[in-house]
Amino acid sequence: MSGFVRVAPLCRTPVGIEAFDYAVPDGCSFAPGDLLRVPLRASRVEAVVLETLTHSPFAEKARLLPPDPPLTRLGGEWVQLLRWVSARTFQSGPSVAKAWLRLLPKKLAPWTTLVPKRGPRGMLATHWLAHPEQALIEHVR
Repeated sequence: MSGFVRVAPLCRTPVGIEAFDYAVPDGCSFAPGDLLRVPLRASRVEAVVLETLTHSPFAEKARLLPPDPPLTRLGGEWVQLLRWVSARTFQSGPSVAKAWLRLLPKKLAPWTTLVPKRGPRGMLATHWLAHPEQALIEHVR
């Protein structure tokens, strides 16, 4: 074990608890602003690293992080902005981070693509999608 990280999960947390400490496995290093997937309760959730620690007051309870690389690196300035906004708006850090980093839902609503029929020469054919992310998903497919 090579230290600890304090993270703010992107989910609801108990009142008064905004961060959790996790043990870092050997060979891994994380920096403030890294977006990780951490074990929390019975599932895994996204979390932002707030700070790195050499010692933790919760060392005996700290869970070991998986050795996965960060999903992305947001940077230390992002964490400073998160703390500033949460202090000025009286919102918890996890609430602000979740609002900023909204992810696509785990289950997308079923959708269909309408293929326009050819009209008379000079007519403009269009089709509408119910959700904006459908165009991106359709393009990827």
